[in-house]
Amino acid sequence: MRIRLLLLAAFTAVLLGGAFVAYPLYPSPRSLCGVMEERAKNDDRWASPHRGAVLILSGEMYGFPLAGGHPYAFRTRCKGYDYFVPIDTSLATLSSVETRKTLGKLVSDRWPVEERHAPFTIVARVTSEVQGCFSPPMVLSAMAMQSRGAVTIKKRPRPLEH
Repeated sequence: MRIRLLLLAAFTAVLLGGAFVAYPLYPSPRSLCGVMEERAKNDDRWASPHRGAVLILSGEMYGFPLAGGHPYAFRTRCKGYDYFVPIDTSLATLSSVETRKTLGKLVSDRWPVEERHAPFTIVARVTSEVQGCFSPPMVLSAMAMQSRGAVTIKKRPRPLEH
């Protein structure tokens, strides 16, 4: 029931906001792993066969400034490998006050020495798939999101250098 309400609210926000009018918007029958796997088969790094696809994600969102300049990344596991896919948010992203507070707690200046993540459910649109040399292979834009728990803070065994 919650997922249906989340989808309905996200779709309504998109229609009212008009932020995605210039690009297609359609529900994808594939999972995030399926979209990434199919994209990897395409040799043309400028191709965007799934741009506009809307996916429902449920899992861990990380405060991750290394995600190509994006402050958040969604962690997914595909065929035994962990991927961190950048997530863009905006003022048009449908979210509660609690969710916005959780997002604020994910971002920290202490990211080189600690890892922050929280469980989220996200309705996201594939906005970029260009595989550049110095950019992430795919960027998703959150249309609606809901935090499902508190932020977990874990010390890194070895600090990251930035």
